[in-house]
Amino acid sequence: MGLNEKKQQFLTMYALESKSFETISAELEVPTETLFEWKFELDEKIDDLKMIEYEKIIEKNKLSDLERFKYWAQLYSRLTAELDKRDFTGLPTDKLHFMLTMIEEKLNAKPETDDIDDWDDYPSMTDLNDIE
Repeated sequence: MGLNEKKQQFLTMYALESKSFETISAELEVPTETLFEWKFELDEKIDDLKMIEYEKIIEKNKLSDLERFKYWAQLYSRLTAELDKRDFTGLPTDKLHFMLTMIEEKLNAKPETDDIDDWDDYPSMTDLNDIE
């Protein structure tokens, strides 16, 4: 196994598998001191690999701010539709109203992100009935 192959394996083992230097050293038969040198040399690639993996997980599980907002907006619409059906006479609406309020608070909270530059173009609470 060549040096470049070992470095590539080091990248995978360290960045993606989170193995310790001792474990990597034993598996690749490379001194720990060399691994520290490789880490310094490949630090940017390590960060890139971790970020790519992080983004894959976010995309796969629909965890982005926009996906979460869409989910909460759809749930809000469903809850308002259900609440609109009720005449409030003798029906326990407190839970439904509590959930509606909670969803509304989540929708009104602006996610902490640099991806959305102009919040004025973002849908308002009055636009939510159109989301399906």
